Amino acid sequence: MYPRVDIQVEGVLANFAAIRAAAEARGVALSLVTKALAGYQPLVERLIEAGATSLGEAHVHTLRKYDGLPVEKWMIRLPLISQAYDVVRHTDVSLNTELATIRALGAAAEDQSKRHKVVIMVESGDRREGVLPDRVVEVCVETSRVPGIELHGLGTEFGCVSDVVPSPDAMDQFARLVDEVETALGRTLPVISGGSSNGLGLLIDGQMPPRINHLRVGETILTGKIANFGTPLPGGSVSPFTLSAEIIEVVDKPSLPSGPRAPGQTPVDADPHFPDRGVRRRALVAVGKQDVGIHSLSPHDPAILIEEGSSDVFVADITDSATTYEVGDILTFAMDYFAILPAMVSEFVEKRLV
Repeated sequence: MYPRVDIQVEGVLANFAAIRAAAEARGVALSLVTKALAGYQPLVERLIEAGATSLGEAHVHTLRKYDGLPVEKWMIRLPLISQAYDVVRHTDVSLNTELATIRALGAAAEDQSKRHKVVIMVESGDRREGVLPDRVVEVCVETSRVPGIELHGLGTEFGCVSDVVPSPDAMDQFARLVDEVETALGRTLPVISGGSSNGLGLLIDGQMPPRINHLRVGETILTGKIANFGTPLPGGSVSPFTLSAEIIEVVDKPSLPSGPRAPGQTPVDADPHFPDRGVRRRALVAVGKQDVGIHSLSPHDPAILIEEGSSDVFVADITDSATTYEVGDILTFAMDYFAILPAMVSEFVEKRLV
């Protein structure tokens, strides 16, 4: 059945093993972020067998699937107040910035006769979630007073909305802030989570401050490349995910669209997305933006160019290929993270371990 994602499980496990070895050598624990797998149990279970002891997820729906797994569970997206009860029920740790949410989690924890662990996220420049540095001590002190809550540590993130990547200076500033919080609390925090897969370069190069003892990693395990940098993971396996999709039309057509465009759109002949390359052989591929990030695919046939697509198909220029492609043939593609994520979520894409 097509479209299909083939997952080279040994490649994924090699990436996990390389990251785990680098982390253990520097006293850093890992939470394995599985949100791009959408709870795909066959691979999650293989990773646990390989030594994963902590999973991070962004959706309660997926976390419910992990209830029976013998691992620590992290809620890595800031919890919804409306889901506070379920977050406490299905996770051990959650990332937080808002005291209102933390109090809701505390109330839910008391209702369930539990203590819920909270990691306070610190803004470090990427401008996604995070308490501003000048308020971190105050928020941590207030969090430590909430019934039902255990202040478990501090965390930060990079590269998620602004492509701001971790640097030694930024990590040193974060570590100094940790010292301030621990001084105010009069105790050492168990977990200092220094970011995600884009922090692996600093870790491997020995530039991560010693106080950082935890990372949340997902993308690099799935792609074999350091997130945001695109550099191969030493000792890893690049691109263990492959998309296969079927050709449903092959026609020679002008590369330049014709006709007026919708109001407010750039005229076709001025749009850099549609260069005029003359008449080209174009294959219509039966998978689209609903199911995969088409511009995060790399054709295994290097002569193929991915043009544009709609919800359920995309156009591939096959003119320069040495292969004569016909309707019914299968094209294969390496997948980057934002191709993997929607494909694994989609019920219209088959998945299998190979």
